Amino acid sequence: MECLFRAWDPYDETMYYSNWDADSEYCQFFIEKSSVIAYVSRATDYTPVEHPALPERLEDVMIASPFKDKIGDTIYAKDIIKVPRYLPESEGNPYDICVVEYENGCFIVKYDDSEDGDIELLCDIYEVCEVIGNVFANKDLIK
Repeated sequence: MECLFRAWDPYDETMYYSNWDADSEYCQFFIEKSSVIAYVSRATDYTPVEHPALPERLEDVMIASPFKDKIGDTIYAKDIIKVPRYLPESEGNPYDICVVEYENGCFIVKYDDSEDGDIELLCDIYEVCEVIGNVFANKDLIK
């Protein structure tokens, strides 16, 4: 299995992917002491050769889970997913909006509207959920 990462660049409001060849020259991922670090270069066509842009470290690096949602999209940590509700009282809203987290070596799903902090393992629900955004680009989807 390939280990994939992505990093959010708040300056450009862009998500860079470790397997995205088009941006590989702009964002590079490194493994350093059990953590993954991403650096993005802000060089432009106007950057003088004698003063190249220094790489800037991106703080928000996310790892891909080994799971794909019901439409085939890879699920990453910090993704916002839509999970169907199975309880009869959920007739008004048939979905929960949740955030995927990577904690202690596990991908877990945190239910946003849960008062008692309900969580579930992603491996138990990935086949029925759908990625609808991420916590950086789609803050409006979560409370």
